[in-house]
Amino acid sequence: MKLIRKVMMLGVVCLSIALVGCQNKTEALTSSVTIKDKASFKPMNETIDYKEDYVYEYLGLKFSLSQNIKEAMNNKSLVMLDSQSALNEELRYAFLSFNKVSRKQQDAVVQNMNEYMKWEKNLERSGTIGMYKKGMSKKEITELTQCTYHKKIGISHDGQYSYYISYQNDTFKRELEQCHIEIIDRLEENDNGFVLKEKKDLENTEVFND
Repeated sequence: MKLIRKVMMLGVVCLSIALVGCQNKTEALTSSVTIKDKASFKPMNETIDYKEDYVYEYLGLKFSLSQNIKEAMNNKSLVMLDSQSALNEELRYAFLSFNKVSRKQQDAVVQNMNEYMKWEKNLERSGTIGMYKKGMSKKEITELTQCTYHKKIGISHDGQYSYYISYQNDTFKRELEQCHIEIIDRLEENDNGFVLKEKKDLENTEVFND
């Protein structure tokens, strides 16, 4: 039987973000996960694939990754995921995250979205590339990204959003600085508010497919 790929949203889910000094903070967020039409699935199969260039026109971002990040993604020791603010509110943030994966996590199979969210939460965050509403504090960005340090890399052409790379240590900071990141004209988000689609998906892919 042919496997049907569905784009499913985690939706408006309040996730407790466990951070040093911020244990009681929560944030409604949305993430895209592609899931095969079957009862169970491997989260590793649903992470964002490595490719030479990524273009997120709703984020106003175009980037390519460093050689070391590329190699880590190809050998499955690092995965790329995405996250944005809840769909039922004004867009406050959206980012791509890089996360270390253990052998056990590589082999994990989950039965439902709750198990998937637990799997994702237990990954070790290395860094992020993201866009945040103008005026958002670094404390808020720390809570969202689960990263300790942040470096501003620009602002959107309309002046409404700031772009940051975030990281846990100087080693990954250097990797992010070796990525080629370009801020481009940002498309206005569509009616459903989902901004994590890449350019290749804009014309022929709906977020909520049957």
